[in-house]
Amino acid sequence: MRQTTAKTQLIVMCVLAAAGFGGQGAHNSQQLTVESSQEKVGQYEKLELLIRLDTQYENPFDPDQIDLVVLLDAPSGERVTLPAFYAQNYERRQFSQGRSGRNWYYPVGQGNWKARFAPAETGRYSAAARLKGPSGDVQSASVQ
Repeated sequence: MRQTTAKTQLIVMCVLAAAGFGGQGAHNSQQLTVESSQEKVGQYEKLELLIRLDTQYENPFDPDQIDLVVLLDAPSGERVTLPAFYAQNYERRQFSQGRSGRNWYYPVGQGNWKARFAPAETGRYSAAARLKGPSGDVQSASVQ
C-alpha cells in the first residue's frame, strides 16, 4: 500500500512540475535560441529577431522574473545590447453597432519574445540572447 501511495505521489509531482506548478513560475531547463526573420537586411532597414525559450514565466513583463536582451556584435567590433520584448499577435475583427463600429482583438497563437534592430553600418553582425532570471543566467548560441 505504501509503495502505491509513493508512486502516486511521484506521478502527481511530475505532472504538476510539467504543468508549471511548484516553482517560482519558471521551468528549470532554460533552452534559449535566436532566429533572424531574414538573412540580409539593408542599412537602416528593420530586422526582427525571434527569441525562443522553453521557460514560461508567470509575468513576462516583470524584470524581476525575466530580463532578456540580445547582444549584437557589429562589424566594427562594437557591442550593442537590445532589450527584448514580449509580444502577442492578434486578429482584429470589426463589428458594426448602429451608427458606430467596434473593434475586437483576439489573441492568435502563443506570445513570443522579439527584438528589433536597424543596422547603422553594413557588414556581418552576430547576435546572441542573454536571459537573467531567478534560476540563473543563460546565453544562447550566436547566430550571424
